[in-house]
Amino acid sequence: MRPPGRFVNHSCSPNTHAKDFCDVANKDIAEGEEITADYRETSPGGLNEFKCNCGSKRCGKRIFFFEQVSAAGY
Repeated sequence: MRPPGRFVNHSCSPNTHAKDFCDVANKDIAEGEEITADYRETSPGGLNEFKCNCGSKRCGKRIFFFEQVSAAGY
């Protein structure tokens, strides 16, 4: 992944969302605040799932990407 996207971390309660290959803010982001996205919106190449430790109250602890969930029939 190329900058600036490689500096965006995952959160189950992100402050951005994916739109037209860009990250768009869901809310005002304060100076110094971490920029986060939900990795499930755009699957990083080679990863199908990972353990999540984002600290969000909505944290799923295990993140499955859409391709894997669809293949499982959910």
